[in-house]
Amino acid sequence: MDITVDKSIRTPLYWQIADQIKAMIIEGQMADGSILPSERSLAQMLGVHRNTIIKAYSHLRDQELIDSLQGVGYRVTYKSESFYEPDVRRKVNWSTIIKDEYQDMEKTFDDIFLRFTEENNISFSTGMPPAIYDEEDLATDLAAILREEGRKPFFLSPYQGDLTLRHKIIAYLRTKGIKAGLNQVQILSETNQALDFIVTSLLNPGDRVITEEPVSPDVYRVIELAGGRPVTVPVDENGMICDNLEALIETHRPKFIYVNSSYHDPTGNILSVERRRKLLELSNRYRLPIIEEDAASELSFEEKVFAHDQINGSQ
Repeated sequence: MDITVDKSIRTPLYWQIADQIKAMIIEGQMADGSILPSERSLAQMLGVHRNTIIKAYSHLRDQELIDSLQGVGYRVTYKSESFYEPDVRRKVNWSTIIKDEYQDMEKTFDDIFLRFTEENNISFSTGMPPAIYDEEDLATDLAAILREEGRKPFFLSPYQGDLTLRHKIIAYLRTKGIKAGLNQVQILSETNQALDFIVTSLLNPGDRVITEEPVSPDVYRVIELAGGRPVTVPVDENGMICDNLEALIETHRPKFIYVNSSYHDPTGNILSVERRRKLLELSNRYRLPIIEEDAASELSFEEKVFAHDQINGSQ
């Protein structure tokens, strides 16, 4: 959060802080539902007293731009609260679109890893050994592994990724208005691996996927290798053109929409806030998932990037 305070001018510090946060909210830099820093952490960040932050947040609450929730903290709430009601918002029903063989993957993974923690087995897959192994036995087993042909790298890590890293990612996502639990965060090596993971879980041969045109060859390739059929939609300086997108959805019944929202590859364009809202509206109406590649949203050097304006609610 980029906030500056000038102690040399007569404008109260809390007013300076509140005005800058208000500008971020109105301009769309902070999505509805975004979590603000705690009073103490923002005070330390800006070098002011905690009471100054309390007054700034109170000022914003009076204007109905933010509110506070027990156990959550302060969040942006400048839009209709009804948008967040479960009976109003039609969420994607993932259980109906994930292929049958992948429905119980979490349990399958857990069963596999637990099996390898039984007595007389040494497992590097769980990331947490069930007991202290005998040094001599461990050395003997490691030496045997290294002598085998076709050596493979081994390292200790839970299959969902490092626990500390996942906690930090969850904390970061909360600043974007995204509430996720540990089991909803999966660490992968790169974007292509993540896309392959999604495509493998969702697509059957012949399924359609709406993508931007032009689109990264890697994205096009992974969809086609899975037997999917890309349905391309042109882009302009404001990203994917959404004027006739609903007609395409009605005609092709796609499995999901893929969008590279910030610094689109290869055009470098940024999806506008208006079109992000249109995509979310269509996602809610048709219960259609949006797979968003948004790794570059934090790399804005010239213009403000509205990378998380509500589109994340469909993911």
